[in-house]
Amino acid sequence: MKTHATTARLVFLWMICLVISVLTGCASHTRQPAATMDTPEHHVFNGMKLLETGRLDAARRNFSLALELAPGYSPAHVGMGLVQGENREFAAGYAAMKKAVNTAGTKEENAAAHTGYMRLLLQEQANGWLDQVRSHYEKAVVYDKTLPDPRYYMGLAYKEAKDYDRAIREFETVLDLDKTLVKEADRELAHCQKVLRAEPGNRIGRDLAGETAVTRADTAAIFIHELEVDQIYARHGVTSEPLATYPWDIKDHPLNAAMVSVLDMNLAGLRPFPGNAFRPDEPVTRAGFAMIIADIIATLSRDKGLRTRFIGQASPYTDVAEDAPFFNAVMVCATRGVMGPADLLGNEFKPMGPVSGAEALIIIRHLKKKLILH
Repeated sequence: MKTHATTARLVFLWMICLVISVLTGCASHTRQPAATMDTPEHHVFNGMKLLETGRLDAARRNFSLALELAPGYSPAHVGMGLVQGENREFAAGYAAMKKAVNTAGTKEENAAAHTGYMRLLLQEQANGWLDQVRSHYEKAVVYDKTLPDPRYYMGLAYKEAKDYDRAIREFETVLDLDKTLVKEADRELAHCQKVLRAEPGNRIGRDLAGETAVTRADTAAIFIHELEVDQIYARHGVTSEPLATYPWDIKDHPLNAAMVSVLDMNLAGLRPFPGNAFRPDEPVTRAGFAMIIADIIATLSRDKGLRTRFIGQASPYTDVAEDAPFFNAVMVCATRGVMGPADLLGNEFKPMGPVSGAEALIIIRHLKKKLILH
């Protein structure tokens, strides 16, 4: 009996030592603050700012510093999950978001954790992502209906899914709340409204409408499928001549047929580059788009003088010089109301700026009306 009692005491003492060891070990993983501002809140604030500017390594370090101080700090897990999402480390990202949900204490932390899930799902866009985003959105707004963040990212999700009416409603709610993300929501709202005004005529147009910058391949498809410029040329007796050799980089491209058609028409702004390259994935600039439009107008009007008519005149735009190679094309578009300034004041054309899909379709619609009138 004495032996059993001694053994039991030894086991009991061993268990106590083990518990103390575990507790001591856990405590050793929690770093003590080194300065007044060395707090989880401060590091998460910095991390989110760094994340917004794309400085992912620095953001990750700040979230790590926060977790060293407070391993159960939910906002730090959200930030870490977002960094991992940006790095396409989705398994780790979802694990971090799960920790964020499990450690959330306040209503704000719970809403932020579910909003983090929304952002991560939006980054990955795997099968069924929209329904999952909507599920976390509903959970987030339960905690606080006045938070703009879940509504903003729900709007982005609807925009990505090309459900522009619902996206607009979410962005308008963010503006009505007038708290944070106002500037971002206003920009996205304007984009969605522009897409709806574009009224794309077919599936290709609808797919392109949401693009923030159309490529040279996209542009070829827009002019062939939305404007049907090849058919218009044929009706007006404008002949096309196939090239002896087509650019080497369009052979296996999905939009090869559209690019071959515009190449046969020898459209300014969509001709091959030196080395017989088309560069199908290169974004089209506003100047380049204007050159295409002006070439079509000059060809169909059979007005040879139109190609040089505005040379020597004063430029109405502060960022378009009179001696720029695209100056005449910009003026042709501007004077015919087909393609105007890029800013609200009407002072800038932004010739090197991109052309969004919605903007391209709106310009094409203006051009269609002008071609009918003339």
